[in-house]
Amino acid sequence: MKIMKKLIFLSFFFSYSVIADVPKIEINENPANGVQYRNNGLSSSPSLNDLMNQKNIRDENDKENNFRLKIISESAYTIGYRAGIVNKSNELISILNSRADKLDLIFNFSTLISKNGVLPPVIVESEKVAAFSRDQIRTANKVYKIKKEERFVSNPPTWADYLFLGLQTKFTDEYVGIKPKSSEEIKTWKESVKSGWIDGRSFAVDVLEANFNRLITDFTGMMRYSELLQQRMITKSKTARSISTITGNEKQIILGDELQRLIEKASFELNVDKWRASSRMKANDKKK
Repeated sequence: MKIMKKLIFLSFFFSYSVIADVPKIEINENPANGVQYRNNGLSSSPSLNDLMNQKNIRDENDKENNFRLKIISESAYTIGYRAGIVNKSNELISILNSRADKLDLIFNFSTLISKNGVLPPVIVESEKVAAFSRDQIRTANKVYKIKKEERFVSNPPTWADYLFLGLQTKFTDEYVGIKPKSSEEIKTWKESVKSGWIDGRSFAVDVLEANFNRLITDFTGMMRYSELLQQRMITKSKTARSISTITGNEKQIILGDELQRLIEKASFELNVDKWRASSRMKANDKKK
């Protein structure tokens, strides 16, 4: 009997505890909105009206639509960028060709090549140079440096070899991908194409500017070599030629084989006494 009473007590206590832990749910019957359930203890849940109006239902196509827009935007920008480069490159090349006679006259590399077919070194010049460290400062009025060494060439370079480098004149890409359909996709396509087009044209201008700077540096650097050579501040490149009447092997024979080699490259003359008088005077004035 006592055991029975204990079981009844435990059963009652357990049931009460469970019921006490369950949050209350209020039911509000509204003829206009239908039956709505309000949860006062659990995390918020949608109402029946929300469910009926699909407010909490996420379309599976949302991710697909975002993916489509991203692909369309990237593809459109790339195509616009490449087309912009080609468009501006053709404009620039047309302008350069219209001034070819003047450019041929200004940048005449053939006058700088030696009789042996050696293109002179490129020498760059810097003025008012300073170098700092923790315990010393070093300054110089002028610094000459060999940037590119001399080399044999079969044909002299031209301004076109420099300026046309990197400019693209043909657009061969064909767009194969997601075709814009909706108004939002078409808008994204147009905006991205325009952005790429503008950036592509700007890039073509940057390429030409870099090419022009390199042309100026090389041409003036080769002319500077000739000036320093006249002042005896730099030594002349030396070549050697050897001629063999007959060379070859059992399967090939060469008649009148001639070989030219660069045996001594240009180098700065550090002995000031060997410089021309005018150059020595300039060096002494700078020391003062």
